[in-house]
Amino acid sequence: MEKLTKSGGLEAFNFGTQLAYRYPHLLPMKKKNESSFKVWASEANRTKQSANALFAGLYGGIQEDMIGQVMVIAEGEEQGANTLTPHESCPRFSDTAGSKEAGIWLKYYTDPIIARFAAMGTRFNFSANDVLAMQELCGYETVIRGSSPFCPIFTPEEWLSFEYYFDIKYHYQLGYGTDISPRLGMPWVVASSNLLNDTKTMDQDLYVSFTHREEPPFILTALGLYNNSCYADADNINTTFPLDQINYQRAWRTSEIIPVLGHVALERLECVSVTHNGSFVRVLVNSAPKPLPHCASGPGGSCPLSNYMDYVQQRHALYGNFSKTCGVQYKGTTDVLSIYS
Repeated sequence: MEKLTKSGGLEAFNFGTQLAYRYPHLLPMKKKNESSFKVWASEANRTKQSANALFAGLYGGIQEDMIGQVMVIAEGEEQGANTLTPHESCPRFSDTAGSKEAGIWLKYYTDPIIARFAAMGTRFNFSANDVLAMQELCGYETVIRGSSPFCPIFTPEEWLSFEYYFDIKYHYQLGYGTDISPRLGMPWVVASSNLLNDTKTMDQDLYVSFTHREEPPFILTALGLYNNSCYADADNINTTFPLDQINYQRAWRTSEIIPVLGHVALERLECVSVTHNGSFVRVLVNSAPKPLPHCASGPGGSCPLSNYMDYVQQRHALYGNFSKTCGVQYKGTTDVLSIYS
C-alpha cells in the first residue's frame, strides 16, 4: 500500500509531459554543468519516485537532457510549518477525526447492502466495515492490478453512498469541519503566492512539489474553495453533511479534490488585450480552473494579482497561526514555509 504503483508512475510521467507542453517557456534550457532546476518531495519513497517520474516526463524520458534535482523535505514531527507534510508536525491533527460521524452514515447505508447479501444465502455475517473494505478494495485493486472483481458487486447508488462516507470523514479530518485545516494549508499558499508576486529574484519559473494526499485539502480550505458553509446554516456546520441522507448539493467532494495524483496549482498570467491588461492569478484544481470567491474578474476565472495578494493577506490574518492552533510544544517551531528560498 505504501509503494508507487505502475499506473501511478505512469501518471506522474504523463503529468510531467503535460507540463512541458503547457509551459515550455518556463522550463530551463540545458546548460553545461547546470543542475539548478529543482522539484520538491516529501521523504516517503513513493513521493520521491513520483517526483523522479515527473522529471522524466518533463524532458521526454531522455536521461541526458534531464537537468536539476529532487529536493527531499523531512516529514518529522517537529518541523513546524516548514514541511510538505504539516499534518505530521501538528500535534492536534488526528487521523481518526470524522470517524464517528462517517461511522453513523456507514451503518445507515450498509444495512440494506448487508440484507441483500444475506438474501443471497452467503451464510457470512457481514458487518458494515466488511462492506466498506470491499468497496475500498475495488479502488485499490483497480489502481494496482487494473481491475477488481469487487467493483460490480455494488450498485451506482451504493457507490454514491460510499463517496458520501469519505466526504463526511474528510470534511471533519481534512476540511472545513476542523479549525486546523486552513492553518495547515496557509504556509504553502503564502510561500507560493510570494513566488508568483516576485518574478525577478526567483531562481526558477516553475515550482512543483510532491507530498501526501492529505495536503491538497488543506490548501483548498486555506484558499476558501469547496466551502459548504456558504450554502448552509453558518451556526450549525453539521447541516452541510446530514448523516441520514446524501446532500447532493454539497460543494465538498473529495473525489474531485484528491483523486490519484490530485494536484493544486497557482498560475501567474500576463495579459495584454482590449479587455484585460496586467498580471492575474488563476487557481487550477486537477488542471481545471477554480475561481476564488469574490475574485474572478480576470480571464479564465482568474484574479488580478494585486487583489489576489490582498485576498491571501486577509486569509493569512485569519489562518496564519500554525503553531498556536496546533498546540505546538516543541522548540524551534515556525509558522513559515521557507523551503523554496
